[in-house]
Amino acid sequence: MTTKQHANQKAGHSLISESSCNKLSPTAKGKIQYQVWQHNDEKSYSICISGNESSGGFSNELVLATDIIKKLKRLVADDKPFHATALKDLFIGKSVNNHCFLAAILVNEQVIQPHPMTARLLEVNPNFELWLESLKTQKTSDSPNAPSPMTKDQKSKKSKAVIDNQPIEEQGDVCHQEQSPTETVA
Repeated sequence: MTTKQHANQKAGHSLISESSCNKLSPTAKGKIQYQVWQHNDEKSYSICISGNESSGGFSNELVLATDIIKKLKRLVADDKPFHATALKDLFIGKSVNNHCFLAAILVNEQVIQPHPMTARLLEVNPNFELWLESLKTQKTSDSPNAPSPMTKDQKSKKSKAVIDNQPIEEQGDVCHQEQSPTETVA
């Protein structure tokens, strides 16, 4: 995916909110920044990883909230704890950090939670489906303190998209260790 494709992916969307959260590992440095976007016509919601205060590349693509909910429903049906890698197929980008950062975001949003008995495993919060409703109550771009949506031209000029140069092989449990940047920033 090119820088232009990443920037254009947000065309037709409005930025609803920006937040930050801790990474999954208590020893990880820095926080992850993320955004909630709403499609202007379809009114669907998406999550986007927008920053990392320490090292580690990521893809800043939009991930539909409905796709996240569908994935979580399948995980609930499996009725067992899971690793963050279960979220890997929600991304087009191949950064080894994408699924771990998304898991940290979903823990922050109280959609999933660390498993109480097994370190490094996660479980779906019983009220996970209420998350979509909670997104509707977040600030919209019409709110006085919310950022105004960027035009398509502004996005392509201001984009700091993270681009995958090549697939990266996963080495161990990347959710609990720092990764060096492996992707270029345009």
